Amino acid sequence: MKNIFNFLRKKNENYDKAKSGLSNIKRTFDGFVISFPDVTPNEIMFVKEKWETLPKSISKGVKIMALNVIDNYKSLLILYNPNSYIMPHKHENEYEHGLVVKGELIDKFTGKKYGIGERYMFKPNETHYLSSTNEGCLVYSTLGYGDNHDLLSISSDVKRVMSEIDLT
Repeated sequence: MKNIFNFLRKKNENYDKAKSGLSNIKRTFDGFVISFPDVTPNEIMFVKEKWETLPKSISKGVKIMALNVIDNYKSLLILYNPNSYIMPHKHENEYEHGLVVKGELIDKFTGKKYGIGERYMFKPNETHYLSSTNEGCLVYSTLGYGDNHDLLSISSDVKRVMSEIDLT
């Protein structure tokens, strides 16, 4: 009888080890999605009216230009070179709204395509993996707390900057 209890305990220990291992894998993946590997928030620069290239560890061929940065709100332009992307990620507390100005954007998680004039919105903790097609893409985007930071007002200066960008 004692051997049976030892067998069951050993089986439970193996089960616990396997469960713990799977939990560690999940935690590692979740950490990758929430905060990009090897990149601190200070490395993602939001410089007003100046193009900044996103780090290669989180993207391929993507530049951002801040238009407005206030405490809990950012508006920016995102320029995707042809066949470029931003790694899978989510924003813990922020909503992300986007308007495709030129080209086409694809969310590789859902397969949803966004063409010129189409908008997207990702809620806090909603994972997305945005990629351009072979023609590149320009997106006007806002990040903010609350879902009321949509894209209705685009200043004439922003429209001028967007019209001057050539994707070729």
